[in-house]
Amino acid sequence: MKLLRPMLLALALSAPLQAEPDTRLPLPNQADQAKAEREVRETFAADYAKAKRAPADREALGRKLLNQGKQRQDDAAVGFVLLRDARDMAAGVGDIKTLTAAADEMSDAFQIARPAALLPALQAAAKAPMPAAAAINLGETCLTTTEELTASDDYEAAAKLMTVAEQAARLARNAALSARVAERSNAIRSLRTAHQRAAGAIEKLRNDPNNPSLNLIAGRFFCFDKDDWEHGVRYLARGSDAELKQLALLDLKGPSTADDQAALGDRYWQAAARAPNTTKTPLQNRARYWYEKALPSMEGLQKARIEERLVTNEVWKLHSLIKPGETRVRPTPEGVETTGEGRIFTTSELRVPVRIDATAKTESTNIRLFFGEKGVVIFNWEAGPQQLRFHAPDSGGISAVDGQGHVMPNTWVRITWIIEPTSSTVLVDGKPRAVFHGDYAGLTGKAGVGGSDAKVAIRQFDVTQISRGK
Repeated sequence: MKLLRPMLLALALSAPLQAEPDTRLPLPNQADQAKAEREVRETFAADYAKAKRAPADREALGRKLLNQGKQRQDDAAVGFVLLRDARDMAAGVGDIKTLTAAADEMSDAFQIARPAALLPALQAAAKAPMPAAAAINLGETCLTTTEELTASDDYEAAAKLMTVAEQAARLARNAALSARVAERSNAIRSLRTAHQRAAGAIEKLRNDPNNPSLNLIAGRFFCFDKDDWEHGVRYLARGSDAELKQLALLDLKGPSTADDQAALGDRYWQAAARAPNTTKTPLQNRARYWYEKALPSMEGLQKARIEERLVTNEVWKLHSLIKPGETRVRPTPEGVETTGEGRIFTTSELRVPVRIDATAKTESTNIRLFFGEKGVVIFNWEAGPQQLRFHAPDSGGISAVDGQGHVMPNTWVRITWIIEPTSSTVLVDGKPRAVFHGDYAGLTGKAGVGGSDAKVAIRQFDVTQISRGK
């Protein structure tokens, strides 16, 4: 048994990361697409003719084709053409919601990456007249999609999308969006430069996989520049930096107890204290990754110490979510405090599946999480504090679970809301409170946290787009 752990670690270092099999349909070939296009144009001939007259008719046709494409499962080529035409029709009139929905359906059903389905349509949409709200939506969609592109090291396509985002910000005349676009553009340029520095070493590792110097270069790029520790830690474990190597080996072992997780977090934190400014933040963030895993099982002074380190990186993020002129949300040394109907929301929309995490406390009632226009989770509801209130994200329909809706006033709690295509799970401090079921697939919206006629303090708020495994 003593040999088992080293053997498993060796396998972790040597085995490539396995991608899940792609169960989506292959793209129809050109001949099948041409045949399907003739069928679609014939079936909807009157709609296509009408769409030539006015933008409103083209917008209506885009939505109609999208709905038909979702339902057409008997013929893959026809389904693909319906979704493609819905996307392109929507792009021509600046209907960003229909455009992104069609591209999402395409990438869900067919072997095409979501950014590849979106890019040409978003570029076309930027040339269409649109109101400010649609231009903001266009810019936000570009910003979100560049995250997927940089994850796959497609910096050229990411740069093209940022050009579209810049056009959208100008159309919207929105200073906040312009600032975020500029910040993201700078980040993409920096990441592209870092990738160019590391690309040679990564390529050489194909023929020399155990070279310590090359592994260090690759590991530093993935972990420190790209924040992709899942891939990068394997390189650091073979690298030439002794301290990083030891940390990476411990990381790969995957400590399973809270004490061991906290101890590894401490080692990363100590390494960050000695590190130059260029690597200090990535090491602190990895420490926080292990601290967050340990926290639910921690108690007393150990828990307080870890919470303090976790909070440090959250305060500035929370302050940045306060809208200019908002008087019901104020910054505090710990994070933010809301009164009345004060709330903070993510700056961009996310698509189900998503995970919302908030660490908050209330003086008495009404800690609320939000998703989209209709979804709400309510703790300490003023009309029934023991009742967990749930407004479904798809319909707004209200459900309630007795005995699961109370949290202690003036006590920090970590509330988690995981929204998946067919279920919605609510947890407090890592323990499930309720599971609701519904059709949430494809829903999009901003996530938020705050109160209602109550003083609510928030010191952590994270929203994660859960990978669909493609």
